[in-house]
Amino acid sequence: MSLILKFVLPLVLLLALAEASIHDHYKKGYYKYPKKNQQLEKENWKNVIDVHIFGRITCIGDGADNLHPYLHSDDYPGTIINSVKTNKSGEYHLYTGNLPATLKTVKLSIKHQCRIAELPPIEGCAFPYYTTTTTIYLRSNLISYDFELFEMRFYSTANCSDHGESKLLNCSFENIS
Repeated sequence: MSLILKFVLPLVLLLALAEASIHDHYKKGYYKYPKKNQQLEKENWKNVIDVHIFGRITCIGDGADNLHPYLHSDDYPGTIINSVKTNKSGEYHLYTGNLPATLKTVKLSIKHQCRIAELPPIEGCAFPYYTTTTTIYLRSNLISYDFELFEMRFYSTANCSDHGESKLLNCSFENIS
């Protein structure tokens, strides 16, 4: 009997320590919000919206395929709400998921290489591309939004990617009449 206790007791103690350390580590990952903030957060999520945004993206009249339009919001910095790939005709379907009803707008962004009228690509760049961003107002649960990338110069910036390194550069419109 004492031989069993010599093996079982240390084993039980070792398992108890391991269990305590796992739970302690798990609890350290949580940020404890003040009670007041939790109540505000619950109020914001009382009414949620789920919006379906769809449409067609074209480049000089042709469907822009294999683009990845994505939704993001200034209210959630660094977070992509949804991203999809366009099909051969340039059609896309984006869903916001459950967002608080207090959110009134989202931004739709696309990185592409479609030439844009009066916005030249960056010279001397290995891989020039454009970023087009437009604001979508969440007025209903179903929003249709078609656009022609060639005509989106006021919503676009010219960018440069050298060997996978992305550099966002601003372009001026000084020479535009």
